[in-house]
Amino acid sequence: MFRKRMRRLRFAFLLIFTVASLTSFYTGLAQPLPEVWEAYHDHQRLSDVLRQLSEEFPNLMTLEVIGSSVQGREIWLATITNQDLPGEKPKALFDGAMHGSEVIGSESMLHYINFLVTQYDSDETAREIVDKWITYVVPMVNPDGVENGKVSSDYRAARKNANL
Repeated sequence: MFRKRMRRLRFAFLLIFTVASLTSFYTGLAQPLPEVWEAYHDHQRLSDVLRQLSEEFPNLMTLEVIGSSVQGREIWLATITNQDLPGEKPKALFDGAMHGSEVIGSESMLHYINFLVTQYDSDETAREIVDKWITYVVPMVNPDGVENGKVSSDYRAARKNANL
């Protein structure tokens, strides 16, 4: 009985130690490597793509600035709907990069916007969403945090906006 308890206790300790060690190790790797920014969009590249899409698809997407970050970066709102089909439509809001260290959120939102407007003519799902809904997307809620995340080695600091 005593040996069985000791084995369980040893296993629990080993499990806790392993999880703590891995957490400590991966915390240092939480920020994307510099090469990631060649594929992911920082605030400037995201802004450029959003402007291009809104100019290319003006009947499906409007783009407006809904505010500025502490460091003066635009916070964009993309509104996607078929403006040629007026009337009441259900509305949905999506956002990304609430925390600056979570850049995949803004990347996902940018890909969703791109899918809806570029595939409208060829994809039934995109057409149905754009025709029947008003979709609001704020792809990068925390642009200062994203920019800080590019240079910070501490993912916790990059999560915050510039005012904290």
